[in-house]
Order: sequence, then structure tokens, then C-alpha cells
Amino acid sequence: MTAEEDKLDKSWRDDEGRWHWTSEDRTRMREQGREWKLASDTLLDALADRLSPDSLESARRFQHGGEYLWVFSGLAAELVNHRIPITPEERDLLASVLYSMEPSRPDDHPAIRDRDQVMVALNVVNARAET
Repeated sequence: MTAEEDKLDKSWRDDEGRWHWTSEDRTRMREQGREWKLASDTLLDALADRLSPDSLESARRFQHGGEYLWVFSGLAAELVNHRIPITPEERDLLASVLYSMEPSRPDDHPAIRDRDQVMVALNVVNARAET
């Protein structure tokens, strides 16, 4: 197999540091993006009355731009830092997303990097209190 043929089978970085993705990688990333979009829609809609207006607006802006790492890292931090009550179903959806994400740099998105601690620190309630 030539070097050019080998490049067709896997993702690679060129001499200028740009990534080149295989069609399989692009398909996987599109599918994952759709899953994250659906999960962010579901969680942000469900939590809209429990998040601060600024946090919700910020999350929606990141969501609109397809910046799901920022959506979920900010959401996780907000839920933990403000002890916002969430249901077991909301926790499970958040967990499925956080565990499917990998920040590109170790210092980015501590709520995703430290997701085990986030999951333990969430304020999970069996039934949502009516206000």
C-alpha cells in the first residue's frame, strides 16, 4: 500500500497541522452531532425553567453554533455549581452525552474531563417538585 492509499484509510494531519478525515470519520461525526443536538434540545427544553436566563441563552447560542462540548460542559457545571435538581432520566441523558465526548486538549472542558465527579455531584431527585 502506498502512502497515499494509506491516507485514504485513516484520518491524518498534513504538514500544516490540518486534519483530513476519512468518509467513515465524517459519517460518524455527523451522526454524533445529530445525537448531541437531540440531547441538547431535550435537556435544555426540560431544564429551561430551572436554569438562569443567561445560562440558557449562552447554551442555546453554543448549540446553534454546533459547539456541543461548550453546551454540555457549561450545562454540567451549572447543574453542579447551583445544585439544580434534575430527574434520573435527565441525569442518564447527560451522562450518555458526557461519556461520549472527548475534549481535544486536556485543559479544555473540565466538566467533561472530570465527568465521574460531575455525575456524583449532581442533585438528582426522584420527582421534580412543582413550584
